[in-house]
Amino acid sequence: MLLNEEVSGRNSATRRQRRKRANFPTGKAFSSWLPEESAISEATQNALATLSGQHEATVDVER
Repeated sequence: MLLNEEVSGRNSATRRQRRKRANFPTGKAFSSWLPEESAISEATQNALATLSGQHEATVDVER
């Protein structure tokens, strides 16, 4: 059990470190989005805005 926690902690730290180094943009919200400056169609932007805040359903898969 302790070994599992160690592995989980290291994996989590590695993931955080890689994301930080990748310098992905974060903290973006639709409230800061400027639709008139986007090449994305208005219909697509509206569809994406309706997904904001929705979470993906989890599916249990046997291994």
